[in-house]
This record gives sequence, structure tokens and C-alpha cells, in this order.
Amino acid sequence: MLHLIFVLALSFESTLAQSECVDAPNRLSRTFKSLVDYQGNKLTFNPMNKDFQGNIVQFNKGVPIQSLPKNAFYTFESQLIRELSVSDHQVELIQDGAFTSLNCVSTLQLARNKISLINPDSFEGLRHLHELDLGENQIVEIPERIFRFSTLLKKLNISRNNLKVLHPDSFYKLTNLEELDLSYNYLYKIQPDTLRYFDKLKNLQIGSNQFDYLEMEKWTNLTSLRTLNVSNNELRSVDFVYSFSFSSSLTELYLDDNYLTKFNVRGFRKHLPRVTVIDISENLWMCADLVEILKFLNDSRIEYRGTETTDPNFGGIACNRTVEEYQGNKNREPETAPSTTTTTTTVKPGATVAPPVVNEQTLNSLQVLDSIKSLQTTVVCLFVVIVVFIFIEFATRCKWRRFRRYSSSPVLDNASVEDISLLRGRF
Repeated sequence: MLHLIFVLALSFESTLAQSECVDAPNRLSRTFKSLVDYQGNKLTFNPMNKDFQGNIVQFNKGVPIQSLPKNAFYTFESQLIRELSVSDHQVELIQDGAFTSLNCVSTLQLARNKISLINPDSFEGLRHLHELDLGENQIVEIPERIFRFSTLLKKLNISRNNLKVLHPDSFYKLTNLEELDLSYNYLYKIQPDTLRYFDKLKNLQIGSNQFDYLEMEKWTNLTSLRTLNVSNNELRSVDFVYSFSFSSSLTELYLDDNYLTKFNVRGFRKHLPRVTVIDISENLWMCADLVEILKFLNDSRIEYRGTETTDPNFGGIACNRTVEEYQGNKNREPETAPSTTTTTTTVKPGATVAPPVVNEQTLNSLQVLDSIKSLQTTVVCLFVVIVVFIFIEFATRCKWRRFRRYSSSPVLDNASVEDISLLRGRF
């Protein structure tokens, strides 16, 4: 009987919450000592009440919360909580239905814990969830249809985990997702169907994985994608010979820290015409090829990033390096420490800021190259002019000689008696 009453109470609160998810005018948070302290709460989470103290919930730092059992967050007016942070609390297990009573939660932070497994019903009840941070855990798999309860999700961070594969339906029903961070995992393949729900996705971070080839031309429905980061992988080539579903939307592309040796300038211009920012540093470029690539980027007003200071380099991008030299500089971890805030849109350090345009050294090199090409063009044009002038001069001289030859012989009119008499008198 008590169990039935409890279920009915949850159902009533769920129905109530769907129409009463209210954000407070000021972001006020409440910090609880422990999960037990939270469950004994008697103060309102409703911003419309006069004794309201906040509907953003967090816990004291350093307090371990190893397990989140079913209905772990059920308490007085818990259906009105808008944000919940359980990051940095050594969480290892999330049981099914742990968040059932949190119908209004829009942001859930579970970063920097010890979560390795998440069940298909772990996020049941989170129907208003917009942001979910699972970064820096030990998750090895994303179960199929695990996010079916959170169809409004816009930002999802699963970076710095132990993911190796993605199921075709791992992101089932996430049709509103705008930002996805899967960086710093062990992914080596993405099946095309895995991304088929992402027609609103704007930012995709898959850097620092183990991809050696990506069939990006088979990624369907990424018609809103603006930023794509595939840096720090094992890519040997990137094909620009096909059209992409994101051809007309992509503006930023990060290809740094791979093993690229060729760059199809013509295909890039044709199939990714809107890209304005690119990073191709830390690859295996030959200097001659790199100069041509930078010339194209400079002429196309595409910004790029380069920080290399040792020779040989152009625009801060190293070239003519052996694989051994390159691997000596290639590190998996970033130089900066992980952020302690939500990392939903975290990208490789420096990648979110438009990289600087060509530096002075490269500009000088490109200007010299332009001068050489301009000089070559001038010489060719001058040669053509000289040839044309010689031809005209030759034709003119030939015509003048023919004119003098004919003009030196007298022209007689046989009908003229005067001309005949003059001719006879001459001889």
C-alpha cells in the first residue's frame, strides 16, 4: 500500500512539473552535506515561494557518493530542481530510476567520477534535460536508446572516457542535439548510421581518438554542422573528392596532429566552400606542398593556426619531418589541465579561437613566391609581345618590298598615244 502511494505521488509530481518548470530570476544554488542530508530537505525549490533559497543543487566537495540508487534524489519538491551537480564525488554506480523525480532538471553534471557502466534506464525521468556532462569517467559503452527519455538534450559531453565503439542507436532520438564531445576516448570507427539523428548538430568533437580513416562522405543528416574537430588521431588522408552532408554549413575544420601528407586544394574549395578557419599543423607535410597549401589558404582568406618556431616551418607549421621526429612530438594528452567546469563544448586548446592569419615570415615567403610567379608571367607576356612585334615588322617589310618592286616599272595605257610616243622617244 505504501509503495502504491509513493508511485502515485511521483506520478502526480511528474504531471505537475511538466507545467511548472520555472527558472529563478537569479541563479541561486543550495549545497548539501550529503545525499542523506538532501533527502531530508524540507525547504521549497519553487522560486515563486517567499522562502525560496535556490533550485540549483550541489554537494560538499570531497564527500564520496559512490552509488546513486533508485529514487536517490526524491525529496520535497524535487520535481522543481533545475540543475544538479554530482561531479567529483567518486560515483561508481547509477541504478535505474536514480533521477526519476527530477522532471525539471535541465543541466546534470556527473563529470570526474568513476562511472564505468551506465544502464539503458539510468536517465529515466530526465525529460527536460538540455545539458549532460559525463566527462572524465571510465565509461566503456553507450547503450542503445539510453537517451530516449531526454529528447530535448542539446549538449552532451562524454569526453575522456574509455569508449571504443558506438552502437548505431547509441544516440537514438537525440534530434535536438547541438554539441557532442567524444574527444579523448579510444574510438577507431564511426558507423554512418550512428550520426543519422543529428540534423541540428553544430559542433562535433572527435579529436584525440584512434581513427586512421573516416568516411565522412557517408555521414548523413549533418546539415547544420559548423565545427568539426578530428585532431590528434591517426589519419593518413582526408578525401575532399566527395560531397558531404555538411558541405554548405561547415565553417571550422581541425585536422592538426595527424599523419596527413596531401591536401586536395581543388576538392576542398569545391566541397567545403564555407570554411573560414582550419588547423593543419602537426602533420607530415613536405615544405614545397605546404607553401602551396598556405598560398591557397591565404588567397582564400582562410585563417589557420601555426605555433612552430623551429626550422623548417612555414606559417608556424613544421614541414619535411620524418615520422620518427613527428611521433616524438605527438602527445595524446593536452598541455593544459582539464577544466573543473562543465566541458560539454570543450575542444582542443586553442581550437575554439580563430587562429591567427599568416605570420610575417610566411607572408614574406608567400610574397617572394608571388613575385617570382609575377615575374614569370611578365617575362612570358613580354616574350609574346616581342614575337608579335617581330612578326608585324617582318610582314610590313615584305609588303613594302613588293610595293617598291611594282612601283619601279612604268605603267602604260595602250590607248594613250602620248604614252607610246614618250616611250619611243626614251628608246
